[in-house]
Amino acid sequence: MSCSPLFPTACTACCSRATLRPTSIALPTASSASITARLCLTCPREDITDRAAIAHCTQAQAAELMACVEGARAARHAYSVDVLVPNRRETLEAFPEIPCDRATIDDYLRLMLKGASK
Repeated sequence: MSCSPLFPTACTACCSRATLRPTSIALPTASSASITARLCLTCPREDITDRAAIAHCTQAQAAELMACVEGARAARHAYSVDVLVPNRRETLEAFPEIPCDRATIDDYLRLMLKGASK
């Protein structure tokens, strides 16, 4: 198994290196309304946005994609599912019927922190 710098779930089994590491977390107080967190990435942001993708698919396509792609994370919506995949090109070759957009850093963080895994 090779390390994937984009997905901590794919990497922790072989070398215990994680992509996201919380370095400080400030919990909300009575005067603040949100949680502030500082995260460190072990690879440049451009590597994430160049390789990772958001696949927009149906529930059935998402189940197949989640079963086949290691480290995929999903966010379910009312009529579709967004799946974060580590390699856009490989996903497009394996699943040409599923549209994939480049992942922004906001998409990556949202799905890594709130998305469901296998």
